[in-house]
Amino acid sequence: MIRFFRLLLFVVVLLVLQACGGSKELFKLDRLERVKTAVLIHTMDSLATVKPHYFYAKLATSYSDTNRNLNFKTSIRIVRDSAINALITYAAIPIANSLVTKDSIVLMNKREKCYSKQSLDYFKNNFGIDFSFSNLEEILMGLPFDYDTTQKYFQIHGQDFYTLSTHRKRQAKRFDRFVRVRQKEDILIKYFIDTNLRDLKGMYIESPSDSASVTINYLSRQLVDGINFPNEVEIAVLLPNNKLNITLNYDKVDSKEIQQLELIIPESYEECE
Repeated sequence: MIRFFRLLLFVVVLLVLQACGGSKELFKLDRLERVKTAVLIHTMDSLATVKPHYFYAKLATSYSDTNRNLNFKTSIRIVRDSAINALITYAAIPIANSLVTKDSIVLMNKREKCYSKQSLDYFKNNFGIDFSFSNLEEILMGLPFDYDTTQKYFQIHGQDFYTLSTHRKRQAKRFDRFVRVRQKEDILIKYFIDTNLRDLKGMYIESPSDSASVTINYLSRQLVDGINFPNEVEIAVLLPNNKLNITLNYDKVDSKEIQQLELIIPESYEECE
């Protein structure tokens, strides 16, 4: 009986080796083909220049944090380097409107019939990262966040996608322990490039001094007017005392039609408390 099992084991091994044809393909794990860092930088340089003058989209938005879960519709209108208008509706009824410019945010609460005007510090106070106006444009259009063609970037090798980072791998690990490794900025940014070397798959942004991080995943994209805009996006924000999750589903994307942006506050509205 023992000799029989030994013979059976020998036959099984022999069949496996024959199926492999003498190669190791059966046991080989898929790995990304190595590319030079210059190739990834060229991809990022190209993506950073794709910013239309106008942008419009309807978004099905899901938002959750430690205290609430919300679902609503958002209409986004952008005039590049000028202003962003976001109209929020629930059950087809407008409930809030906002206008973001390079130095301020005007929020109008239609339910409470009030308004407020704030600086761009609003984003840092709510999301932990010091977003500029351009950064908001980049996230909504699926473009590289705060990418600088004059800055040096480093490739971090992985298995699922290509990664460019503002810091070397060992420096990024030190960032995970909230240690400042650069004098220029205390922000770590990783750009995840899809295997096709044409699309931005996602981004990771970390501010150690604020104990905050933002992860953006572009789950799918849609080709509109020759540009690969986002189709479905997941955003996760980790703060010291909160965790935010935002899902955006894009519809009716357009970058050709001229967008007129204005926010008229009725005289009867008072400042929100």
